[in-house]
Amino acid sequence: MFSNVFLQDIFLAAVVVVSLGAGAASILLAYNLNDKYKFDYLASYEYFQILTVIFGVFGLLGTMIVRQVLKDFTIELTLVETIVQLLPFLSVPFLVAAWYMFIRLSAEMVNKTLSKTFTISYFLFQSLFFISYGFAILRFADLKNESVENATSVIKLTMIAMHAITILISYYYLYFRGAGLKDKVHKGMVLYFGHINLLVQVSGIILFYFTDRYVSVSLVYLIIFFGGGLLPLLFLGNRLKKDFNIRSGQEEDQLESSDLLFRHEISRREKEIIEKICEGFTNQQISEALFISLQTVKDHSHNIYKKLGVKNRVQMVNMIRSHTDK
Repeated sequence: MFSNVFLQDIFLAAVVVVSLGAGAASILLAYNLNDKYKFDYLASYEYFQILTVIFGVFGLLGTMIVRQVLKDFTIELTLVETIVQLLPFLSVPFLVAAWYMFIRLSAEMVNKTLSKTFTISYFLFQSLFFISYGFAILRFADLKNESVENATSVIKLTMIAMHAITILISYYYLYFRGAGLKDKVHKGMVLYFGHINLLVQVSGIILFYFTDRYVSVSLVYLIIFFGGGLLPLLFLGNRLKKDFNIRSGQEEDQLESSDLLFRHEISRREKEIIEKICEGFTNQQISEALFISLQTVKDHSHNIYKKLGVKNRVQMVNMIRSHTDK
């Protein structure tokens, strides 16, 4: 008969495989959606998933494996915790970047962009947290066992607080800015996306708080951490397929057959913007129609003018129409 220890190891290995599989599936799904629809927020979502999984592999799975290995050795708690804390500490930059990408995608979903001031302030603030985390680990070796446990709890609560701040900023965009969207279909998608993500992230925070107390909770948390992105991504994929289909194959063929656009290396997104400009859309209307930020529209327009050698949209429209009429 198999020993209980062996069965536990098999079960743990199965959870790790499932968690990694869910993480890989999330990255693949985010990549496919971004590749198909080319929305700015989908690119940010793809980076968010990649960075989250990287942190999970090193900061969570690495910590779990090291802890399992060290439990077979007679080592003082202070040394064990010092070693165990190193992996999540070194992988914190990936988590910080992942949180930033989630805030960014939340802003992009409601056609907003994060200012340089916010971006700089965010990373400065997170850098202070990272440095403080490092000093805390250096102090572990000088602490007694009870003090180590207290210090570990403080670090965990700090991580929860940082995650909560990220959620508050993100949902400022998704809920408050999203409520001001004029397109009802787009507004509904943003709000439901927010609801699903809020459920996943709050569940993860609650489970994370109890991971030290129950092994079963730690295993469930691992699966939710790695696979939590699947549900929001599946929802987005379904809504995008249903409500925001890319143009028909006939329109694609017409755009692809344009010698002018091909010769000037106009990208697919730039072709979409050219089409909207030719239809008389303003920059704000293009932003809302293509679900990209106003600044992104302006940046693409500038690149289009530069590639075509024109100074404004009137010259561009005349060039496109004169070429089409030939």
